[in-house]
Amino acid sequence: MRSLFFYILSFFASVFPNARGALYAQDALRLPPQGRLDVRFENQVSTILDKTGAFHENPDQLLTQEWTQNIARSSLNMGYSNATLWVRFRLMAEPALAPRLVISMKEASLNRVVLYELVEGRLLRRAQGGGALHSRDRSINSLGIHLLLETPPPGPHEYVLSIQAMGGVLDGAFTLHEANSWIAHRMTPALIFQGVFYGLLFALMISNALTFVITRQRVHLYYVAYGFCVVSTVANFEGIFDWLMPWPAVGGWIYLAPIFSSCLAISLFLMLKNFYEADARFPRLALLFKLMIAINILPIIFTILGFSRAASQLINIQIIPATILVVASGWYVWREGFRPALYMIIARLLMLAFTAVIIMKLYNLVPSNTFTEYAFHIGTVLEMMIVYFGLAHRMKNLESQKDKAEQNERLATVRLDWFNTLVRVITHDMSTPISVISTSVDLELRRHQPSSSLKRNLERIQRAVNQQHDLLGHVREMIAVTTGKKTLHCVPIELQGKLNGLLLNFAERMEAKQIRVQLDKPEEPLYVLAEATALEHTILSNFMSNAIKFSQPGGTIQIQLLEEGEQAVIRFRDQGIGIPPDLIDKLFDPTKATSRPGTAHENGTGFGLPIAQVYIEQFNGTVSVSSQVAAQEGDPSGTTFEIRLPLCAAEADGRETRISA
Repeated sequence: MRSLFFYILSFFASVFPNARGALYAQDALRLPPQGRLDVRFENQVSTILDKTGAFHENPDQLLTQEWTQNIARSSLNMGYSNATLWVRFRLMAEPALAPRLVISMKEASLNRVVLYELVEGRLLRRAQGGGALHSRDRSINSLGIHLLLETPPPGPHEYVLSIQAMGGVLDGAFTLHEANSWIAHRMTPALIFQGVFYGLLFALMISNALTFVITRQRVHLYYVAYGFCVVSTVANFEGIFDWLMPWPAVGGWIYLAPIFSSCLAISLFLMLKNFYEADARFPRLALLFKLMIAINILPIIFTILGFSRAASQLINIQIIPATILVVASGWYVWREGFRPALYMIIARLLMLAFTAVIIMKLYNLVPSNTFTEYAFHIGTVLEMMIVYFGLAHRMKNLESQKDKAEQNERLATVRLDWFNTLVRVITHDMSTPISVISTSVDLELRRHQPSSSLKRNLERIQRAVNQQHDLLGHVREMIAVTTGKKTLHCVPIELQGKLNGLLLNFAERMEAKQIRVQLDKPEEPLYVLAEATALEHTILSNFMSNAIKFSQPGGTIQIQLLEEGEQAVIRFRDQGIGIPPDLIDKLFDPTKATSRPGTAHENGTGFGLPIAQVYIEQFNGTVSVSSQVAAQEGDPSGTTFEIRLPLCAAEADGRETRISA
């Protein structure tokens, strides 16, 4: 049954297409029964690190070299390198041995591994594998790098391993197995574990892809991209791409490892930027994420240009600051009250812990077992699941915020309706006594000849009553406009004529303050689609009144009318006292107190500009303001209001426009 199981797996895994060579253990590297032997230490092998490639054409040159043991910390891991590591070891074949043996390389992303046997002073090739070889040229065509050997004749044998890396991890550690044991205790568990690993990741990716389709939140799409990059990176380092789609032209898929790693980092920072809503909530953090994305684009460019080694070094350099940024940003956002960020912190710290396990295994600080061998896979799955839970928590928070915002909006609507009703009742009830007072004062002034002091008091009362009447009118008009209860009949209006009429209407006020007006207008008439009364008496009159109100006696007001593109531009520029910066943002807000006395102690209601802005927006226009306040006496000051309205043809048809908030 054991042999049948072995040959069935051999068939489906396409192993043993070119079985050749032989190998077994001597006293120093004796293979335990039904077990395996890890070859990782200095006292087991002699090594030469060849960075020039001088031995590639004629490996017999190795016999004249001085073999050294220069691997740090008793490990055959050399990190990222463009070099060939030559490993020399002596073994002793015993009479009662299994028919087949397997050498499994710890690092699955090597470009080329060749096993030579020293026979009568010459090195003879016995087995080979690696991503740079086509599947038909490998000793075993399966995931990872494995060399199949048959039992040699009893006696001593000496072997040399050529382990080549081109921009990838150069790790010469290998494991010696009986073939049956390798199939039963390594190959099968590895396939099962990898199936679970990739299955979980693809399940998480599909779930988030469906969530993106439903919610259209890009963070879920970036999660899918990040998961795809994680799967691709792991599959590349495990040799899956080399197994499924050999690409020997560039030395195997591992040559593209910097591109996979860069895409992984880019997708991670895109996901974090959207997860934290950094553009809106944390602009400076968003800039840091964009900077890291730009940095991670460079390895892709370097790899395309043929500088794979430089690309790998750049990735290694930015790993530490990138990790610090991920953890620190999560901590900062969490401290700012965004609770789902805690998931990102835990996920990254957990991945760092498993990465530390991998590093300790490479330097023999922890034993090599199933947990340490698959630490990266376990850490990756846990990280992706924790981030997945973080996305779910984030979505729950967003739904809660949305429900709360809708509730507040409904409450605000109810309060606004109640407030508008209350204001309408108050303004209606107040208008009657104010009209009675105004009429009584007017009759008293006409019927009798009061004394000068009484006349002054009556005139003061009349001015106050008129001011309150204007205030009530503005309030009623504001409510009508914002609640959509006022309909405007919009027709083409010539602006030059309206500006000429505006100067006639304000001639008396300008003469009282000895103010000069400069009107600059084009000869060609300009037409806008608007309601005549609102344009003349609310929009233009408000800005003209303000210019006169805040101009010094004897000052100058400049009115400009010009055409810019498809818009008519009207500018009111005065040389008055200017508007303080803290008031500019409040000018068009009816809930803010912005009314100030003019240079001749003129009073206002504070509702004129907000009403004017509402009308301008209903006419598809815009209004802006700029102002300068004199720092000291003699410095220039003044305010400029700019109104932009879309132009229309003179013969355009009138239309009804319903004004709504």
